[in-house]
Amino acid sequence: LGGLLLVVVAARYVVPILVRVVFREASREVMTLFAVVTAITGAWLASAAGWSPALGAAVAGLVLAATDVRHQLFAEILPFREVFNALFFVSIGMLADLATARSHLFPLLASVAALVVVKAILAAAGVRVAGWPTRVAVAVGLGLCTVSEFGYVVAAQAAEQRLISEEWLNVVVLLAVGTMFAGTALVPFAAPLSHSIVRRSGRGASVEPSDAPSTVSPSRR
Repeated sequence: LGGLLLVVVAARYVVPILVRVVFREASREVMTLFAVVTAITGAWLASAAGWSPALGAAVAGLVLAATDVRHQLFAEILPFREVFNALFFVSIGMLADLATARSHLFPLLASVAALVVVKAILAAAGVRVAGWPTRVAVAVGLGLCTVSEFGYVVAAQAAEQRLISEEWLNVVVLLAVGTMFAGTALVPFAAPLSHSIVRRSGRGASVEPSDAPSTVSPSRR
């Protein structure tokens, strides 16, 4: 509770002041360094409090996102995000237990297929309910059909707290890697699949990319 209160106070009063000072007085390099140091500090404080370092870094990102210069900060740290993402996925691949994969190949393949299909359907349905066209819904569904990296973070934290066994953590890693491969292979088929669905549904050609969910006209308010 004390840690959460400290985060709220920092997000509301301390960090915005520091960000404004850095943005006004420092160079772009210092801004980048400030964002990276903030994430590292969040991870360190979370680890010291017994939380997951990844969760602490995510909270630090949320704190920075609440500032007025979040778009500038995002542009500055974008190259670091790509590098850290690559390192994270390399580490996930190194954690995969190939012996477990070989001994449970068919159940794992079935689980990966089920996860990809269910997540794609749920994501696409959510986008359609929000009012976006089928083409966008299919693209989003295939793009979000993988087990996210945060799923591994949660599973690792659960294993550390002995809520799940190490064997189950290995299964989660294998499922994450499997869905990543499957999702990457399916993304190029988003456009042909969406066109096929639109034609079969009898709605004609797909909607242009600039189309957005319809809003209530002023006369109906």
